[in-house]
Amino acid sequence: TLRHIGCVLQEEKKYDEAYNIYQQTYSLLVRLGSNYPSNQLEIAHTLSNIGDVLSLQNKNQEALENQQRALLIKEKCLPSDHIEFTSSYLRISRCLNSQSKYTEACEFQQRALAIEEKFYPSNHQNIAIRLNDIADTLYNQEKYDEAINLYQQALEIRQTFYSSDHNDIAILLTNIGYALQKQQKYDNAIDFQRQSLKIREIHCPSNRLSIAGHFNEIGIIFREQEKYDESLEYYQKALSICEELDSSNYNNTITCLRNIANVLTDQRNFNEALIYQQRALITQEKHCPSDYEQIAKDLTNIGHSRAYLE
Repeated sequence: TLRHIGCVLQEEKKYDEAYNIYQQTYSLLVRLGSNYPSNQLEIAHTLSNIGDVLSLQNKNQEALENQQRALLIKEKCLPSDHIEFTSSYLRISRCLNSQSKYTEACEFQQRALAIEEKFYPSNHQNIAIRLNDIADTLYNQEKYDEAINLYQQALEIRQTFYSSDHNDIAILLTNIGYALQKQQKYDNAIDFQRQSLKIREIHCPSNRLSIAGHFNEIGIIFREQEKYDESLEYYQKALSICEELDSSNYNNTITCLRNIANVLTDQRNFNEALIYQQRALITQEKHCPSDYEQIAKDLTNIGHSRAYLE
């Protein structure tokens, strides 16, 4: 079908072509609509597809409008607690989240959860996913206690399905760590980040850039605690991995170099800070020369270090 072709083009990231196919499908279904009332749901699905493509193109308001049109059609065709509504609620919430309309996004996520709680058992994986989604939105609203509570509920569900070493458990542990860090509960945050890191190191050893990311996050927390030696230790671990693996774009390596330079500056170790600042600048100019704003920041940092050394 045309809509299937659109889905294939969307998967291939040919968004303009996918959009055109979806629009053709929509026009055809509308013409047939009066003769085939069952096509109304197909029209809703096609509008959702159009909204999805627009979201991928960061056309968030247009995407939202199409998702809302799809929802209106479903409301005319289906009972209010039909599981079909969850996909519309979630799509709308994603559009709203992308516009930083977190309160509205959370309302639609809660609607989706309410339906799924009727449809699935309380420990179903979908419930865990939904709790995590709502927690993410609450996190963006800086409602950290509420976010942590929902992350914990999602974690409990995950732990009933998976062994303690599953990647989804690691993600939730990381999310809890982030929220605790925002609350300046640094020791607890590090504990959760380390639990997540342990899972990654043992069971996802090939995903070394992810492990480097954990090292960086722990380094950040130690820096916020002014535990600079510990921070440097983790930043150096991250740098070692990134220099070995990050040959495609070097962004992670540059970030590590800047992180180390910042801690050395905090320690007023300007000689060593200058070395890492210069390495960051050289790498930036070689691999990302068009980012003039960041190059200017690197030059400013180098200037500050040199000024302290004079």
